[in-house]
Amino acid sequence: MTRRYQTWAYYTAFIAFVTLALAMASAKKDPFPFDYGVMSSNYSGLLAGLGGFAITVLAVMLGLEALDKERNSRVHVAAHGVVLRHVSLSLAVASIICFIGALMLAEVAAQASSVDQARSRATAEVTLHLDALGMSSSRVGQELIGIRGDSGDSHESVGGVALMVNRLAGDVRLTSKPTFAQLEVRAPTLDQILEASARRHLMIASVVALLSSLLILKSITFLLVMRFPDYPAIGGVQDFVVLGFGGMLLIKVLHMASFGLTPEQATTARWLVPATLAVVISLYRAMLGRKVDALRESVVQGELGRYTPAAPYLFALFACFVTMVYLAATFGNLGMPSVIDRLLVGAAALLGSAMIVTIQIERPTLQLFVEADRFSRRDAVE
Repeated sequence: MTRRYQTWAYYTAFIAFVTLALAMASAKKDPFPFDYGVMSSNYSGLLAGLGGFAITVLAVMLGLEALDKERNSRVHVAAHGVVLRHVSLSLAVASIICFIGALMLAEVAAQASSVDQARSRATAEVTLHLDALGMSSSRVGQELIGIRGDSGDSHESVGGVALMVNRLAGDVRLTSKPTFAQLEVRAPTLDQILEASARRHLMIASVVALLSSLLILKSITFLLVMRFPDYPAIGGVQDFVVLGFGGMLLIKVLHMASFGLTPEQATTARWLVPATLAVVISLYRAMLGRKVDALRESVVQGELGRYTPAAPYLFALFACFVTMVYLAATFGNLGMPSVIDRLLVGAAALLGSAMIVTIQIERPTLQLFVEADRFSRRDAVE
């Protein structure tokens, strides 16, 4: 299979994998209450570790000279400089995003812990009010069950306390007691606390985790192919790793963003996913092709190539900044994800993933390095 058909097969497989996975398994309610605080804390530790790894590899790589010192031809040096800048930029951006993501997820974990404590206190307060109204233990239990949402719902109460108060208002024996008036005043606040969930926060912060993970996976690939340019099987294995695991991470983020959508909205979203991926990949691939064609001549002639495909990394930094600011500005919103939340997460995840996948498959600067490496060897033999 020629490289041209192979690259299109990779693109098709990635888009088909993400689309089919989203179509086969729609977002459903959790069968039990999900601890978003623990999940956020684990993600935070993972990203901090990945950031440390990225910085370590970057420091080692920048401290080394050319990988093959005996190949000091101008062609080889030029191509090596191009790819070295590319990998360095990728690792530098990945380390920054990892640490910002770890900070954001640590804050989400703290918020989730506070939400759990507040919900426990709210339930205890409702129990005290009902006890003060003179209800029996069995009646109190029934009322508490009534204010809870469906099993596994991330938002435990949807106006349940206010509905309970309205229902109890028909009993004159209860409304005549001062405690009932206090419960009536507190009902909206208690409902707000019981409806709170950190699921929205985790969904937004997961975009940063997705982009940083993809960047590090891609950087490892570039380092291996750069070290062993004459072994295409290594590049093929790494392509599979990045596309496979990157696709699964993208699916998880899109699943979180689609939670709570109606069946009609979910169907529309599934069609938008492959369409967005295909359009972004096609446009960015065409742009890379024109840049590399122009650069190939300069590298072959031995001139120092100055092109570094920085668009995916600039977009990742921009998405990280926007996500951080947006989450900080809406940190007190503990309700269901809004349309803006879903659009932000979906756009950042799809656009960033599509651009990074394109860089991964095309490997523009690495292709120049391989060509220059073979050109140098041919000259040495002759």
